[in-house]
Amino acid sequence: MLGKMYIPKGPALETAQQVLQAKFPKAINVAWGCKNQCAGCYIPYTEPGKIRLPQKDPAHMFLGDIARGNRPEGIFLCFATDPFLNCNKETSRKIVHYAINNDIPVATLSKIDVAGLTGVHHKAMNGMTIVSLDKKYWKKYEPYAKDPNVRLSILEDLSNAGEKTWISAEPYRTQEKVKQDMSAFLEKLKFVDFIIFGKQNYDKPSNTPEARQFYEESMNTFVDFCKSNSIRHWVKSGTRYFVETGKVIEKKT
Repeated sequence: MLGKMYIPKGPALETAQQVLQAKFPKAINVAWGCKNQCAGCYIPYTEPGKIRLPQKDPAHMFLGDIARGNRPEGIFLCFATDPFLNCNKETSRKIVHYAINNDIPVATLSKIDVAGLTGVHHKAMNGMTIVSLDKKYWKKYEPYAKDPNVRLSILEDLSNAGEKTWISAEPYRTQEKVKQDMSAFLEKLKFVDFIIFGKQNYDKPSNTPEARQFYEESMNTFVDFCKSNSIRHWVKSGTRYFVETGKVIEKKT
């Protein structure tokens, strides 16, 4: 049911597990559809005002589950929309607030904003998807999301306030898609607590022998950087599999 806690699967489960450091995390999709219109995203683009919302209040359902003893190891927002779209942000912030008050680890992922709850002593993992700081990239591939430099500034301010922050550097595109020095890009992210890295999927240029070499070099640069700066990190299993075998994990239907 849309808006109710559920156990994610596949790459979504992998992300939630690594961000929350929990074996059995759950997620809540506060809506279905997104207006960010990011190229290659599996979440369907939907015009503002036409995003499908749950029939019941997700925050109220979450609080009811907690009251009945259904306490997840962690809760992730979310995989079917941006949790801080105007139509979602009040509900998302309520869920984050309820999780923190009940000592449940909670993580969010957005290209717009964060929960904005400072002084919560690291009980929330505030995340942004950032794969490039180049404005041309943003305008082409993430036309309705917030400028990635602004996203980074929001996270840095929150980190300076003592809160936990993380970045999803996924999907990281090959050089045919975006020209950038990965070491210089990563240097801008060194304040965060956790970074997850993954390749672009579902297009032919990202699955060639040349792409395999590119992702191997990028992965090694990423891991070395995180280790050198004591940043907790993770490379998605599909990316590691592609680098090791040259094959793509088949998408299950």
